[in-house]
Amino acid sequence: MGSTKLRSALQTLQGGFTKSVVLVSKQYTPTVMSMLQMCLTTTLFFGSFLIPYMTPQGDNVQYDHVFWMYVFVLIATNLVFMMWGRADPAKWTAIT
Repeated sequence: MGSTKLRSALQTLQGGFTKSVVLVSKQYTPTVMSMLQMCLTTTLFFGSFLIPYMTPQGDNVQYDHVFWMYVFVLIATNLVFMMWGRADPAKWTAIT
């Protein structure tokens, strides 16, 4: 498949969840964002070990399959976010 299609798909699938975190967590945004960043960093760390196993020959066809799997995961997770994501402050952010 063309690299232009792949590049376009990856660029348009930026997650909106990082913007939602700010709206949902209000005054606790730094803490919640740091936990989110820790999760993202952990997945990137383990992904760096997973990709070589998925591409043993390291050719373009194998990397093409890996990137299209990545696009599929991004689409699936963005659909989940669009269905259940929200921008209302969470109950635990209420000041009592």
